[in-house]
Amino acid sequence: MHRSTLGPWHALGVTGLFFTGLTGLTSLLALGCPGPAKQPACEACAPWQAPPLGVVPSASTSASVAAAHPPAPTPKPSPYTLEQLLDVKRAVAPRALDDDRMLFLSDVTGTYQLAKVGEGGKTQTITAFPDRVSSYRVAPGGKRLVFLKDTGGDENDQIFALPLDGGDAVALTASPKVKHTLPCFDPAGKKLAFTSNARNGKDMDVYVEAFTGAAPKSLDRKPALELAGNHAVTDFRGNEVLVVEARSNVDQDVWILDLASKKRTLLTKHVGDERWESPRFSRDGKVVFALSDRGREFVSLLAIDVATQKSEVVIAEDHDLATLALPRWDGAPPKGPKGKPAFEDLIVYGITLDGTESLAILERDDKRHELRRMTPKLKGVIGALDVAASGKAAFVAIESAASPPGSTASTCAPARPPRRRIRTTRAWRRRRSTRSSR
Repeated sequence: MHRSTLGPWHALGVTGLFFTGLTGLTSLLALGCPGPAKQPACEACAPWQAPPLGVVPSASTSASVAAAHPPAPTPKPSPYTLEQLLDVKRAVAPRALDDDRMLFLSDVTGTYQLAKVGEGGKTQTITAFPDRVSSYRVAPGGKRLVFLKDTGGDENDQIFALPLDGGDAVALTASPKVKHTLPCFDPAGKKLAFTSNARNGKDMDVYVEAFTGAAPKSLDRKPALELAGNHAVTDFRGNEVLVVEARSNVDQDVWILDLASKKRTLLTKHVGDERWESPRFSRDGKVVFALSDRGREFVSLLAIDVATQKSEVVIAEDHDLATLALPRWDGAPPKGPKGKPAFEDLIVYGITLDGTESLAILERDDKRHELRRMTPKLKGVIGALDVAASGKAAFVAIESAASPPGSTASTCAPARPPRRRIRTTRAWRRRRSTRSSR
C-alpha cells in the first residue's frame, strides 16, 4: 500500500454559497455614527480619560494622540453586495449519467428542481414543480430516473418516474398521507425496491415492483416484507435487498432481506448505540461496505463479510469518515495494463478535519488487499458523492473557501464550489461545466 497525491483533477464547476471571510460585509455594517469615546487598547499608554462633553481638545493634544494612535486601515470593500450574497443559487446532489455527464438539484427557480448543464455551461432545469424535489436516483443506463417530491412541505414524499429523453414525469405512487423512501434499482434497472408506511402509517415496510417508467395499473400494493420500525433501502442485488434500520441518529442496524425466502439476516448485531451509515454491496456481493463508529471514537470504513457477518476495519483515521460512495456497476471494473481488472473494489469517501473534508479514493483487489489510496488535492465541505457505473469517474459537490476559477475576489466572495470529476486513471483534466452570473 502506498499513498499518492493526484493532481490535476477534472472540475465540473457548479454551485453553492461560501465565504472566504466577512471583511467586506463588516465594512458595510461598520459605517455609521461613532459611539462614545473609548480608551485606547494600549497598556503602555499613559492614563487616559475621555474629554468632557463640549470640550474641544487642543490642536497639540489632538496631534499627539493621532501620532500615538494612527487610525485603523479602512477595510477593503467587498466586490459583492449583500443582495448578491443572498441571491446566490445552489446546486447539490450530483448523479452520474455516464463518465462525462451528470444531473443535479438546483434552486435557481426558488425550489430545488432536477437540472443539467446546458449550452454555455448554464443550468437548465428539467422539472418545474411548485414543490421541491427531495431526492432522486438515475436508473442503470442513464435514460430514466425516479425522484421523490412532497406537497406543501408535508414530507409525505411520493415516487415519480421521469424519462431523460423527453416526456413528462409519471406518478408511481399517489397516497398523500403515506411516506415513501427513495427507491433503489436492481442492476438491470427493471425492478424497484423501496420502503413505505402505507400498511399502518408507522412501520416502513419493503415494497418491490417492476419498473417500466409508466404509471402502475393498480396502487393497491402489498409489501414484499412487513417490518417493524424505520427502514430504508440502500442497495438491491438479485433477490437481496440491503436495508438500514434507524432507531435514532446514533443507533442503526444493517440487514439483508432475501425476497425469495423471506429470510432476514442481521449484519450488525450490537449492544448500545452504534452508527451504521451508507451501506453498499461490493461488486461481487460478498462484502457490505459501510461507515460505522463500532469500537472507535471516530467513524471508520468497515467491511462486513456477508457469509459470516464478521466485520473488519478497512480505513480508520483520527477523524470521522463521511460521505461514502461506490459505483453501481454496469459490468466488470476497468482493465489494467495486462488485461486483468485494475481493481475489484473502488471506494470514494470523505475525511473530516477542522470543519472541512478532504476526498480520498481507495482501490482493492479481488483478495481485498489494498492496491492504492489516492488523495486528490480537494478540500471543503463535501455535500454528496456519486461514482459513474463504469468506475472511471466520480462527481463531487463541495463547498470550499476558494474563489471560483477566474475570480479575483478574496473576501466575502460567493463562489461556485467546484463539482469535480475525479478520474481514477492517469490522465486527468480540469474544466467547469456551469457558469453563473451571480
